[in-house]
Amino acid sequence: MAPLAVGATGLWGNGCRASNGRYRSVLHRATVSREKTRMSWPVFVEPRREYVVGPHPRLVAGEIPAKYDYKAKTFENYRYCRINKLPQ
Repeated sequence: MAPLAVGATGLWGNGCRASNGRYRSVLHRATVSREKTRMSWPVFVEPRREYVVGPHPRLVAGEIPAKYDYKAKTFENYRYCRINKLPQ
């Protein structure tokens, strides 16, 4: 599955694609402490290029229509469209 990070900028909205809008990412919040140094590190994980990115079949079936006009596509194609700001 593609990253589920969803922020105020709307830069990554992949959570809606995978869950058909059923599951939403929580708002990330960090607290600041004057006594302790804050540590953070990025973690980059992505599926194989041939992995198909799209709504899970159980979340778009029968009585549950697709909420978004996303077509399932390979992660390689999805990433290319995302980087080049092409329609999804």
